[in-house]
Amino acid sequence: MMKKTLLLSLLFICTLPSIAQQFSGTFDGTIVEDNVYTFPSDAQEWAGFANEDLSIYPLVFTDGGSISFDASSATAANVFFKFEKNPYPDVEPSYTTESVTVNGSESFTINVPSQGANTFRSFLLFIVERDVPVTITNISVSTSGTAAPEVSGCMDSNATNYDSSAQEAGFDGYGNSVCIYTSCDDVPENGCMYADSFGAFNEGFDAAACESYGGTACDGGASSASGCMDSNATNYDATATTQAVDQYSNILCTYASCDDVPSEGCMYATSFGAYAEGFGAAECSGYGGTPCDGGASSASGCLDSNATNYDASATTQAEDQYGNLLCTYTACDNVPFAGCMYADSFGPFAEGFGAAECSGYGGTPCEVFVGLFETEINAATIYPNPSADFIRISNTDAKNITVFNINGQQVLSVNDSDKEINVSHLSSGIYTLRVTDSKGDFTYSKLIKE
Repeated sequence: MMKKTLLLSLLFICTLPSIAQQFSGTFDGTIVEDNVYTFPSDAQEWAGFANEDLSIYPLVFTDGGSISFDASSATAANVFFKFEKNPYPDVEPSYTTESVTVNGSESFTINVPSQGANTFRSFLLFIVERDVPVTITNISVSTSGTAAPEVSGCMDSNATNYDSSAQEAGFDGYGNSVCIYTSCDDVPENGCMYADSFGAFNEGFDAAACESYGGTACDGGASSASGCMDSNATNYDATATTQAVDQYSNILCTYASCDDVPSEGCMYATSFGAYAEGFGAAECSGYGGTPCDGGASSASGCLDSNATNYDASATTQAEDQYGNLLCTYTACDNVPFAGCMYADSFGPFAEGFGAAECSGYGGTPCEVFVGLFETEINAATIYPNPSADFIRISNTDAKNITVFNINGQQVLSVNDSDKEINVSHLSSGIYTLRVTDSKGDFTYSKLIKE
């Protein structure tokens, strides 16, 4: 009779095939490659490896069982396993095995005592020592008993899809509860409410992450609607409880003009961002935004009246991300100085960037201002010209005089044109003078320095 009882018990023993390659579910900083498992120094202290072979679940140990595997390590390392009811967060009941020390190459067997009627759908591997690579292969699990059929579903009576017949909570592939709620007033805890599921917040997944995935962030059971909270914006949302931001941390508020913005910053078509170190008016214009200085309108555009896209309403010169002027010219006769003329911008030559580099980037090199010097349309009068030391400008409305050499490099800039301008330090040669008046218009003249 005793032999028959032993035989009956063995019939419930099931040994699963090698599943080492299925511990591919690294979490919170662990690393696995070619069956080599590592617990790095910068990983979270609870980090480990999850077995993602769904075909092995549920695991039952009605009469106990065991885990067998081969392992090797050049440095001593302790290894243990853990069985959980479900993937995080619904993990209890759970069972953690004893640990074994791997030092060299060896085969191991860890016994699992009876777990009664408990079933497990999460099988985890952990290494205790950090930065010690451990090779683990040929993992097999011996189980005993059979899992009773369980009905899974939503067990929260506050949910619209509450299932009174469910014996265990249902979860989707991301570990979210399958419960559906009509509002944040009904959810069980702080978390993310989706159309067909709910997930609790955790480290690394908060309200902002929830909203980026199309969910509704629920904070303490109270609704947390995201939107524009600035009443000066055209898309102000009076129901919003959290300020919506884009992936660049710009607020998702739309403003009709710089008069309405909350601070100095960059106004885009659908968002606004405050200035920061390394990002000011020039960078704002380069990315297609409108610089706003202290809430007063500062329109960006092309200030050169010789350009085809001259903007008389512009108050600041628009530049692209490379520092090129966002002015369009029909020919080199119209450009302000030696440089590279692109389809939608213009940039001066500089050290390491000349005619050859310009052509290489698809631009048109403008090296000599023959047309400009011959016509000198609306040019200011310079006297004396040629000059060896000082010059004066006849244009009394001139607010700035900028001098460029034949390479397009700025060599002098003067804001007060009522006085004599000292050019004695300039080398002999031909220079271009750009005169900017109070309206921001440019005129150009040729200066010959003796």
